[in-house]
This record gives sequence, C-alpha cells and structure tokens, in this order.
Amino acid sequence: MYHGTGHGVGLSLHEAPSLLSDELLKAGHVITVKPGVYDPKKGAVHIEDLIMVT
Repeated sequence: MYHGTGHGVGLSLHEAPSLLSDELLKAGHVITVKPGVYDPKKGAVHIEDLIMVT
C-alpha cells in the first residue's frame, strides 16, 4: 500500500506542506516524518517524529 512519508502540522493535524509536493520547506514550518511498513494481513506500523525547520 502506498503512503506518504510526512506532512505539515499546524492548527490542523494534517496540513501543507506535504512531503510529496514540490513546495520548499521554510523556517518555521513544522512537519512530521513518518516512514511506515504496511502489510494487509498483519497490519501496519509507523514511527512519527515532529521536526521544526529552522
């Protein structure tokens, strides 16, 4: 299953920028980086880190 690697965080949990977009990250952006492993028979796991761009 395809899943993005991360997204922006602000007033909403999921907001721009998406790490799949061509948008440049700027100072002050807060993003998640959350690689995942997905298996339809066993379930899924991902580890999520928050990063603030400086």
